[in-house]
Amino acid sequence: MFSHIAPIPPLIVDGLSALLFPFATKCLEDFALRLTRKELWGKGIFADTPGNSGVYALYYCFCYLFAIPLSLIYLLVAWVKSRNI
Repeated sequence: MFSHIAPIPPLIVDGLSALLFPFATKCLEDFALRLTRKELWGKGIFADTPGNSGVYALYYCFCYLFAIPLSLIYLLVAWVKSRNI
């Protein structure tokens, strides 16, 4: 339908995002833990309560939508770290 706008079929992009989703979440978690302490994420507004399900849904949607660039960043950083050691 929109082949003139998106030359890559959406199903391929969705599949690639699904495969790279774990790397994207790992990238965001590592980045957040570099900026903050681990204790921060278990108290206050980040405490694990039923009211946070909407926040988790937004987080996972963000990770899914940006899975390809975030995964590439994570894999590139991991590759550079492995080369320096």
